[in-house]
Amino acid sequence: MKKFNEKFKNWPIKKKLLYSHGIIIVSTFILIVVLLCSMKFMESRLVKLYEGPTTNIKYSSQLYYPQIDIQRALNRVFAEGTENLDQNYSKLEETINSNLALMDEAYAVLKDNLISEDNKVLLEEINEKLANEVTEHREKVLEYLKQGDMDAASEYNNEYYKPAVDDIKAQINELEVLIQETAAEYRQSATITALVMIALGVVMLIVITAIAVTVAAKVTAAVSVPVKELTDAAELMYSGDMSAAKLVLYESEDELGVLSEAMRGTMKNLDAYVKEISENLTQIAKGDLTKDFNEITDFLGDFASIKESFVYILKEFNITLTQIQEASRQVDTGSEEIAHAATDLSEGTGEQASAVEELTATINTVSEMAANSAKQTEAAYDDALQSVETAEKERAQMQELQDEMHHIKEISGEIEAIIITIEEIASQTSLLALNASIEAARAGDAGKGFAVVADQIGKLATDSAQAVVNTKELIGKTVEEIEKGDKITEETAVAFENIIAEMQNFAATAKGVNENAGSQAKVLEQVEAGIEQISVVTQQNAAASQECSAISEELAARATELDSLVEKFVLHKK
Repeated sequence: MKKFNEKFKNWPIKKKLLYSHGIIIVSTFILIVVLLCSMKFMESRLVKLYEGPTTNIKYSSQLYYPQIDIQRALNRVFAEGTENLDQNYSKLEETINSNLALMDEAYAVLKDNLISEDNKVLLEEINEKLANEVTEHREKVLEYLKQGDMDAASEYNNEYYKPAVDDIKAQINELEVLIQETAAEYRQSATITALVMIALGVVMLIVITAIAVTVAAKVTAAVSVPVKELTDAAELMYSGDMSAAKLVLYESEDELGVLSEAMRGTMKNLDAYVKEISENLTQIAKGDLTKDFNEITDFLGDFASIKESFVYILKEFNITLTQIQEASRQVDTGSEEIAHAATDLSEGTGEQASAVEELTATINTVSEMAANSAKQTEAAYDDALQSVETAEKERAQMQELQDEMHHIKEISGEIEAIIITIEEIASQTSLLALNASIEAARAGDAGKGFAVVADQIGKLATDSAQAVVNTKELIGKTVEEIEKGDKITEETAVAFENIIAEMQNFAATAKGVNENAGSQAKVLEQVEAGIEQISVVTQQNAAASQECSAISEELAARATELDSLVEKFVLHKK
């Protein structure tokens, strides 16, 4: 059992739960099977009770009551006498036959269902008596009735048949009593069986419930105990107590065991980290910065940045304090140099004052000359601007002339095209006149007048052609002259462009000179103002040199004090 407990403890939680659930399910299944078997067994006992003694009681009644029914039928026949004997006799036979059938059925059933041998022997005796004695007496009575001898039938009935029937009824009652006793035994057996089954079911239920409760308690303890330890430890850790690892005692190979081990390790690491941080901060607070970087604990995971931060803080403190120490020494040295410089500054301030007065007088003279030069340059710049405007107007007129020359040239081209058209018309007219002369000559005398007109048209065409040639030559010369004039105009326009460009350059230069002159005047004014400021600054320097000397002495004292503060820290030696 101990080995199983150890093995059970190391099982995974899932396996533990499956084990407990499996035990409960199997136990429940066993209980259900037992209950079903019990119910089946009880069912078989009840069926056997019903099909056995209960059925036997029913069919034993089918042996008993037919005897009474037959006797009653006989009594009715005897009571009515000979009247309607035939009809009554038929009814009697029907009653006897139906009852005999019931008795045969009852005998067949009882023969198969009787369990006790005594019951079977008694049944056989009853059947034998019914088949022999009772049947013989009944048939004798029927025979008398059939003969119509009512008295003989009644007498024989009372003397033989009725006593035999009463005897059979007694035996049937005896058989019924035996069957009821058997039924009572079966009922008692069924009752005992039911009670046993109920007791067995209750016992099984109690056992299964006990097993289920035990297993559930075992699994619950296996889960709740470590969870309680982990919860208590986590609450202490949340409150800042990192020594709570001692509360986690659970050890196992299941998930909670792994979690417990991780919790113990986490708390131990955090406890060590807190102690390490506290010790390092205490040393830093005391001014001890000599901690070796390699002696700081290597923190795990995301805590690795803590070591980096400590190393960085120590390095930066060492570097900063070292720099402060060096700076204080430099300040001490610099304060002495400042004191010497203040003395030299005080001596040079007097010399600067006299030099500034002479420079002020010189600057005043130069300033007046620059102002006059600026005025003259401004007048030259105005004249240059006026000349540029005049040249721009002339260039515009020259452009208009050039445009007109181009227009005349275009018109001459159009006239030349018209002359060519006129020349073609004159040629066609001359050809038409020649054709008219030929037609007039063919006409003879009738065409003489037409020949004269044709000659005049031919002369007119010749004159027109000559005039066209002369005009074309004149226009060609005009076009040549126009092209020459156009070329001269273009050259003149180019010259004007160059002149204007030169004048614009001159104007720009004059403007630049004017601006420079004005700027020089302003600069001289600024220089004059600057010299006045220099004079003021020189006086201030004289006063500042004395203050600087006093400050240098104060700075030296502060540097000594700063050096003494830095010496309180023990720095890491490289």
